[in-house]
Amino acid sequence: MLPVAALLYGMEMFAKTVQGIQEMVGYSMNTMAGEVAQLFENTPSGQGDVPSAVPSDTHGGRAQTTPQTMQQEERYMYDQDLGGHDIKYVRYSIVFTKRDYEASLQPERLELVDYPTDGASYGGLKLVEFFRHTFPHPVEWTGVDPYPPGHETQPQLSIDDIPSEDRKYVTFIYQVDRRLPRTEEDYERRQARALEAISRKIG
Repeated sequence: MLPVAALLYGMEMFAKTVQGIQEMVGYSMNTMAGEVAQLFENTPSGQGDVPSAVPSDTHGGRAQTTPQTMQQEERYMYDQDLGGHDIKYVRYSIVFTKRDYEASLQPERLELVDYPTDGASYGGLKLVEFFRHTFPHPVEWTGVDPYPPGHETQPQLSIDDIPSEDRKYVTFIYQVDRRLPRTEEDYERRQARALEAISRKIG
């Protein structure tokens, strides 16, 4: 058996150890609390807003959360598929994109496209239709540096009034707003009409 003095000495050392651990834990907790309080005071709002702990992605030098990035990507994703035999509800316009002379030449229009095509063919068709007619002189071309040269005061312009080297800036833009399925053809009615036409010819 250990002497009583040794036992008492061991118990005293154990108590001091426990007390030291408690003091260390208390110091750590107080330090953490102070750092958190200081962090809250240093937030931009000055109202103790809790910083977000959600991981974020960097994009263009700025931190952005994943949902924000997805929303921005969806914002610039437009449906431009004109293929298929469904009915396409198309929104389009014709604009001029030369630097410092950007303008809308044809206001936005809506059209139903019920045949399969592609953007190049559809845009070419609309540009040909546009070039056949005159269009109002854009207000953007009547400022300090009027345009086109020699036609500054004309209320109506044609494609011939735009310098040939600038006609490449005439741009067709479009997007498919929505799609509708085509209804099934009424074959029975068409057959009845065909038989009626044949009977009239025979009669």
